Amino acid sequence: MELVIGALNNREVNYIIKAFKKIAIIYINEEISKLAQDLIIRYSKSHNLHINDALIAATALRNDMELITHNVSDFQYIPNVVLHKI
Repeated sequence: MELVIGALNNREVNYIIKAFKKIAIIYINEEISKLAQDLIIRYSKSHNLHINDALIAATALRNDMELITHNVSDFQYIPNVVLHKI
């Protein structure tokens, strides 16, 4: 969803959809939502954590996945998030 929001036009949206068609989508569930809420409570004021980044971090944490991002600074203060910069 974050990639689509950042797209400049429908051509880019279609490119994103096509590029990620073979990648499994992990949907937000109650457990991820609760963890994201905890992250927002803890870091929204001190580190300017946004809801979208809280959901991304919570998804990575709950699924024991590495988080690949260009914006390492958006997540580096969250404990146990394994980051890889692109």
